[in-house]
Amino acid sequence: MKKNKFYIYSFLLFAIFIIAVSSLGIFKTGILSDTFGDAYTAVNSTFSDKLTNNLQYIDRYRYRPVLFLTLKGIVNIQKSLGISYDNFVFYKLINLFLYILFAFIAGIIIFRISKDIILSVFSEAVILFYPNNLHNLCWSAAYFEILCGIFFLFSFLYTLKYIADKKTILLIISLVSFAFALLTKEMAVSFPFICILLVYIIYGKETVVKNKNVFILQFAVLLIYFVSKMFLIRSIPVFLGKFFQGEFWANSAQIIFKGIIASLIPYDFSVLRNELKEYNILVLIYLIFTAVFVVFSVIEFVKQKQVKNILFLILVFLFSLSPLIYAGYLRPQLILITFTVMIVGTICTVKLNSKMILYSLMFIFEIWLFLDYGVIDGWKTAYAEGNARMGNVIKTDFNSSKKNIIIGNPARMQQYFMYDNIMFPYNYFKYHSFVIKDTILDLVRTVSLDKNSLISDIIVNKTGEKEYELICTGKTQFFYLDGDEKEIKNNNGIKNDFMSVQYLEFNNLGKPVMVLLKILSGNCDFYIFRGNNLVKLD
Repeated sequence: MKKNKFYIYSFLLFAIFIIAVSSLGIFKTGILSDTFGDAYTAVNSTFSDKLTNNLQYIDRYRYRPVLFLTLKGIVNIQKSLGISYDNFVFYKLINLFLYILFAFIAGIIIFRISKDIILSVFSEAVILFYPNNLHNLCWSAAYFEILCGIFFLFSFLYTLKYIADKKTILLIISLVSFAFALLTKEMAVSFPFICILLVYIIYGKETVVKNKNVFILQFAVLLIYFVSKMFLIRSIPVFLGKFFQGEFWANSAQIIFKGIIASLIPYDFSVLRNELKEYNILVLIYLIFTAVFVVFSVIEFVKQKQVKNILFLILVFLFSLSPLIYAGYLRPQLILITFTVMIVGTICTVKLNSKMILYSLMFIFEIWLFLDYGVIDGWKTAYAEGNARMGNVIKTDFNSSKKNIIIGNPARMQQYFMYDNIMFPYNYFKYHSFVIKDTILDLVRTVSLDKNSLISDIIVNKTGEKEYELICTGKTQFFYLDGDEKEIKNNNGIKNDFMSVQYLEFNNLGKPVMVLLKILSGNCDFYIFRGNNLVKLD
């Protein structure tokens, strides 16, 4: 009876969520950014290619066959339904279903442990409405992040079921789900460590020892994955991360700090810094209530003699971030799995009875709802602006015998990715299919932290033969160079056989607002965005 009530309340929550995001325009956000490149790879590779990682335009160190198999299935279904090439409602429906399913599995886990209907459903709401998580629903390229999270949570749920019932089929389902999570995204490598820690926190040391066979098998699956990947990429994965070439501890500390911020504060990192410099009242109030929530939560842990479990939860947090530490970067929307496992671990550890905690959380949640509107509106803007520019790019008569380079492509606004790596969406919209007929490079892009700066003009000063000084004019507009971030930082820019770009001046956030472009090859045509218009660089 209690379980049925939980299901009813959950479905009511999901209905409210679907109505809310639909009315705000979730289906007007289209597909953007990496989805076109992933879909091209999925469509133009065989089943064998996907399993052996023999894929074009994909970093060979990434092994994600489930991503490409499912994405090809989505593309094929879209075609079979006769849906227009520029109608992406089906993609958004898939993302919406997966996002809700992810929150629902988390709610089932919490309900199984706590038996508290309200707490479980509220946890689902927190996962759904946290603005950094909502980006995963809007950003089409993040669908495999959600899919990995589903397999991740599903594996943990069936681990708990096996611990309770000791049925072999439950263990098999758990291990298979873990394997699918690994084959969807590398974030799942931390699962065995997190699983042990959470089981210890929830049930104690004795349960961990009694069920050690479960964890041994999980590590066996991880080892098989590790060895298989080693043969596929012909190297040892752990030594492949360029992140480990230097400054390991400094970079690790930076990712951990960003992880803490992303888990508590739903803003893009650069936007947050800018808002603090501008003394934004809403941000300051949010930070105060967040600080109150954290402080009183720690006090509650201490009162309930859960200090030891705080240390275990810190370990859960660090292990959940470990793949991102290895990769060397973290965007706020990549916090989805970390955020969710921390909710599961915290709620299953301590009862948050303090009124200060509850009042702070209620106020914080209300601010989330306000920011959620901004998240969806931002993605709608990104999609609309991207399409406006794409129409002008398609009209451009590129010389197919030359290398075509686009300068100043407005690729991002805050966390909202538009048509960065423009070659993939350009070919799709021009030929209405996932084909690559024209090669276009956009290595010098722009990012903006506000709508007004998004399509601000770029000043072009010719300083020499085939040499140009480029200056951003938008208040929060700056340049972003595509490439290895470590090399770009060390070289103060990029250089290849046809161009070089050097940073000349930075804004108060440390972002480049002036660069020097040198054309090194005569077999190239350079174009630059002037607002939404694309013009040839003289």
